[in-house]
Amino acid sequence: MMPAAAERSFVLGCDLASPQGHNVDFDSLGPEGLQFLIPKGAQGERYVDPTFVRNAREACRTREFVSAYLWPEPRADPYRQAKHFASSTASTCSRAR
Repeated sequence: MMPAAAERSFVLGCDLASPQGHNVDFDSLGPEGLQFLIPKGAQGERYVDPTFVRNAREACRTREFVSAYLWPEPRADPYRQAKHFASSTASTCSRAR
C-alpha cells in the first residue's frame, strides 16, 4: 500500500508515449498514486508522438503537474529539435490556476 501523499517525501509520476498504447485510462491511474504525468511530445526534428495530444489533454484533466518531453536524436541539430518540440507542444494543455 502506498503511503498518503502527505506522509512521503517524494512524488510519483511516469512518462507516456505511443508504446504504451492509444487507450490509456487516465481515470484508473489513481491520483493518489501518480502526482504527475509527462507525455512524449516529439522526437528529433520531425516526429510528433501520435498519442501526444490525447495524452497531454487527459493528463491536464486528471493531474496537477503535467509537462512534456522531447526524445532527442544525437546526430540532429539541437536548435531545430528544440524549435520542433516547442511548436509541436505549444498550447496543448492550457489551464488557468
